[in-house]
Amino acid sequence: MAEVVFDFNVKCAPREAGYVLRGILDNDTVLPIREHTSDTHGFTEHLFGFCALLGIAFMPRLKDLPDQVLSRIDRTADYGALQPLLRGRINVELILEQWDQLVRLAASLKDRLTPAHVVMQRLANANASDRLAGALTQLGRLMKTVHILRYIQEAPLRDAIQLQLNRGEFRHILAKSLFVEPRGSPDFANQGGFRSGDYEEVMNKASCFSLLSNAVLVWNTVHIAGIVDQLRAAGHEVRVEELARVSPLAHAHVIPNGSYFQPPRRRTGAAPEPVMARARGARMPNEDPVNWQPVSEMPLIASMIDGALEDTREHLETLAQARTQPHRLDDATLGRTERVHAERLEFVGIYAQQISRWRAERLSAGQARELDRMEAQNGRLRTVTADVLALGRKLRRGTIERVLGMNDVELGLQALLEHRQPGRR
Repeated sequence: MAEVVFDFNVKCAPREAGYVLRGILDNDTVLPIREHTSDTHGFTEHLFGFCALLGIAFMPRLKDLPDQVLSRIDRTADYGALQPLLRGRINVELILEQWDQLVRLAASLKDRLTPAHVVMQRLANANASDRLAGALTQLGRLMKTVHILRYIQEAPLRDAIQLQLNRGEFRHILAKSLFVEPRGSPDFANQGGFRSGDYEEVMNKASCFSLLSNAVLVWNTVHIAGIVDQLRAAGHEVRVEELARVSPLAHAHVIPNGSYFQPPRRRTGAAPEPVMARARGARMPNEDPVNWQPVSEMPLIASMIDGALEDTREHLETLAQARTQPHRLDDATLGRTERVHAERLEFVGIYAQQISRWRAERLSAGQARELDRMEAQNGRLRTVTADVLALGRKLRRGTIERVLGMNDVELGLQALLEHRQPGRR
């Protein structure tokens, strides 16, 4: 799991444990977080205690293990070979005394009544006489001791922690590629730095950055799944345990700078349109080369036509809601709409040519029926796309820029024309 689920602006500090716990508790995805791994900088004994109370397995990779103090519960018990390692003692009585308060504190964190980083900071700075902070420390030391002993004993646990941390490092590499590396521009993204002191602006940029990171993950996941389906359909065995080792964090094919969400005629292989085997002399709109798909990719093209038709219909419905209030739109929004759908109309012609090419091949009865359906869908896509463009041109006459540019007489005349009832003189 490498998805970005949390953004928060924090000051650089030696420990980020409190903010990590807040990120875990602020997770609103459908996937509950059951385990958390970190390196030494993401670890505190208080975090060990809170994770135990919240039912989260905290599994940090700690450096300098010989310097970590392990603790025993019973001072008089003989722990055999572990005796020299257990230099501390857990105050179980203090934990039991403060147990109800600890549970209440954990419940308030889980219900998001109190920010986790604020609670952890106050407990960390509490006086030595604070019994609640002391109880949480004792619980954390107990859980830390159990974890270190398991880490030493269980090779699968060490491998699992290392694997998860590697995923985190790969996620950082992806982030660096998207946000820091210039890729031909020495000032791209300010070299990964936020040069504004405004909190809202920083959070806006961080959220956009998370959106881009997640977009790469989704893109890779969808296409990896498609490749796996093709391999299995061709009779190749793809085992689940091998698939679990495939990372969706590849980014060599991602170009971070430039215009986002542009059609494939400007970025070959980078948009959800067909990537076809090149045909001699064929050209896409604006003189870019067209690459044609073999008939085995008919389901892919069909899904693209169906998806484009559904999206265009939804966009037409959205624009139709602005018929009576075009001033709620601006020229830039309608400009983007016109560009996107003009390019989509060009792809309608490409789809039509692809369907025509497939018809010249030897097809099964099922494939012939699917081509008939695709041709009808492509015709509907052409009609709906033309409707969007026509409505966009009509709405341009009443955008907010046009309204602001009118004088009082023009505004009054427009209001009279809009409210005039048919048949009334």
